[in-house]
Amino acid sequence: MENKKKVLITGASTGIGFSCLELFSKNGWNVVAHYYEQTEKFDIFINDNKKIKAIECDFSNQDQLNNFFTKIKNEEIHALVNSAGCFDFSHKSRNRIEAAKIIFQINTITPILIAETVIVKMKELGFGRIINFSSIGVKFGSNMENIFYGSSKIALEAATRSLAREGSGYNILVNAIRPGITDTEFYKRIGKNLTERVKLIPLKRAALPEEIASFIYFLCSDNSYITGQTLPISGGE
Repeated sequence: MENKKKVLITGASTGIGFSCLELFSKNGWNVVAHYYEQTEKFDIFINDNKKIKAIECDFSNQDQLNNFFTKIKNEEIHALVNSAGCFDFSHKSRNRIEAAKIIFQINTITPILIAETVIVKMKELGFGRIINFSSIGVKFGSNMENIFYGSSKIALEAATRSLAREGSGYNILVNAIRPGITDTEFYKRIGKNLTERVKLIPLKRAALPEEIASFIYFLCSDNSYITGQTLPISGGE
């Protein structure tokens, strides 16, 4: 399937980001795939697909981030999927303030700056779709150990509404999603007991990353009117 549109996916090497990479590629999109973690399946996938341009960047590193912006500023991006993010382990840090700053830089500041960068070309194209990643944790509130995670995500929801207003006159639709518990490596790393957690979900199971990616793809391809919204994908929670 030939498709001349281009999507920038951050955090494309793992979890939901990787599922988005697979789905957009399957549907013929050109992809700029940002990654921080290098995984075997990601390496194999991008090596087999000539329509993927991979860019490595640690969003907590200012020099790397500046280089990343230089690389993407002239790309004609039709859709942005801000999938990259980090959890809050600041309570284990010796310098909690500095650790909290990194959380906000990765989860809030960088996605906003990426959106500001690509929206310039989107305005020229008269088309754009931007998807920001929030979390179901915003709805219920994080516990005190993870308070900066939820705070960083709700800040991104506020930015989503501002970006949607900015893009409304240019056919640029901007939305945030709130994924619920999803069966990815992310939840294994943060030590969540999924067996007990899924009992609280009306559908009684975690989402598959492919299910989240499918909705993201709809928002970037078929959606023509939804903008400025925060949309839960959480099995009824």
